[in-house]
Amino acid sequence: QTPGSAQLFGVVTDGTGAVIAGARITLMSGSVAVTASQTTDREGRFRFGPLRPGDYTMLAVKTDFAPRRVPVSLAAGQQLERNVTLEVSSVEADITVTAETSLV
Repeated sequence: QTPGSAQLFGVVTDGTGAVIAGARITLMSGSVAVTASQTTDREGRFRFGPLRPGDYTMLAVKTDFAPRRVPVSLAAGQQLERNVTLEVSSVEADITVTAETSLV
């Protein structure tokens, strides 16, 4: 670790506690600047560092799950564990079935 820098690490799980491999984790500083981005490993783990101390937003995204934004504040020399739980996204669909009968 670089002196004065920080590290952020954690595990992404679903609502049942099962790990989520392949989730995209993006770390943003400020409103739009992307600081770093990576994909969780097969055990759902991610790690960022060395990072500059400051305030970040971590965005976790995975197909079939609702995206999750997590605020993160890092101090100099800090090693912060921040686990993320993703909830299955709900999909609603209206289906209309129309049937016609023919007279023979």
